[in-house]
Amino acid sequence: MPITFRYSNCVIIMNYLTKVSGSKNYYYKRRIPNDVLAFYPDVKGGQVVRSTKTANKQKAATVAARITRELEADWDAHRGIRPSSSNTVIAGARKLLEQAGLPPTKTPLSHEIEKDLWIDSIDQELPDAAKEALSNAYMAKDTETEQELLNTYLSDEQRAALDIANGKLRMPATVMRDEYLRLKNKLQDRKELNSMMPSFAALVELLGDRHPSEYSTYEVQMLVNYMQYERGWSTGTVKKRLGCLRKTFNFVAKVYDDREAAQHPFASFHTFINGLGEDVIEKADFTPDQLNKLREAIKGQTDEVSGLIAILIDTGMRPSEACSLSAEDVHGLDNSHPFLSLQNNTFRRLKTKNSVRFMPLVGEGLEYVRATNSHWLFPSYVDMENKTIKNENASTAVNKRLRSILGDGCPTSYSFRHTLTTRLRDVECPQTIQDELEGWASTIRSGYGSPTDIKLKTKYIQNSIDWQGAGWRLPRN
Repeated sequence: MPITFRYSNCVIIMNYLTKVSGSKNYYYKRRIPNDVLAFYPDVKGGQVVRSTKTANKQKAATVAARITRELEADWDAHRGIRPSSSNTVIAGARKLLEQAGLPPTKTPLSHEIEKDLWIDSIDQELPDAAKEALSNAYMAKDTETEQELLNTYLSDEQRAALDIANGKLRMPATVMRDEYLRLKNKLQDRKELNSMMPSFAALVELLGDRHPSEYSTYEVQMLVNYMQYERGWSTGTVKKRLGCLRKTFNFVAKVYDDREAAQHPFASFHTFINGLGEDVIEKADFTPDQLNKLREAIKGQTDEVSGLIAILIDTGMRPSEACSLSAEDVHGLDNSHPFLSLQNNTFRRLKTKNSVRFMPLVGEGLEYVRATNSHWLFPSYVDMENKTIKNENASTAVNKRLRSILGDGCPTSYSFRHTLTTRLRDVECPQTIQDELEGWASTIRSGYGSPTDIKLKTKYIQNSIDWQGAGWRLPRN
């Protein structure tokens, strides 16, 4: 009898997993398909029986999924089904299509003539026997024989090119991942890679590297549980990992007109995450004493880590935003109200369009900027070759310095932003100005960035420096 998993919003039946008398462990049982049965002469009763070696139902389901993946790969090999195309093969296929004057995606009607000429050129290179066999298979509508002949006589690149042109290319998940990164020009984007790789590693480890349409809904639910209970990821992280899979499959399926892939079961699957959002741990604010210790420790210091702390304390910037600051972002140093501007540039990707903003430059941050002579305020964290910001390195360095000053368990670099929100609220800064300072404003007031605007923001930031701490407050969402 199959094992059933019951959740608050769904019931999943795990095929091939069962209990046997005399054992506390779960067993995997599955009948071998007739077309490959001859390759398993030593298997009794034509049925695969394996112990999962665990009495834990969740772990047994994980083992069963892996056994299923291994068996189906073996059966495909016996059937003569070749592994799905690799990125190298697809790159070669794109080159062949380009040489034939065809686009690297499904051929539109406007290119049908070029496509027919290209197919004719491939056909002319085939042996006469192969041509005749293919013609017979086509006339008989024997698709299986036709595919076997194409696999036999065409190179991997030709086969993939033909599939692309016909809109029938079936890329496995990891190939779609790499295609997504290539098409989005993010192969060197460390942040994107750090987000993508764990998502696909978990998918392949549990369910194998398959075409998105080949994953079932119950397998995706198993993946959710695997991420949450086996990997120990928070519900927010699980949601983010599923989002990576979803956006990859959606985008590549659309580019290659892969309608089967577009029907993958990962869409909006976060609703199946048990206790979504209930495990969020609020980031702690810095206390007034901690901020005073930090200000004293970095006073007069001109090293970049001290400078980063000085900027982060009173601007509410994200570490990645602070690292990208240059001399072009500094204004009015000789005036009474100097400020920083934060806008998109080649090195800086702001989180949202509303992240563009103007922020007063005060305190130790102002002193650091005045003492800096380089074009970049934090040159050690600017990768000139790849035109990216090393924000993770910067955050690590800042957090290490924070621990050295305040001790282990202190808030992190991202807590400066949360603390500034509390500080501004406690000095009765209007919500509209708070939103503008932190890049949350959905609309910009008239006069935004004007001398009067900067003067007003400076007043509230300066007032908040003497902040004495807030009372009890509700957790942030």
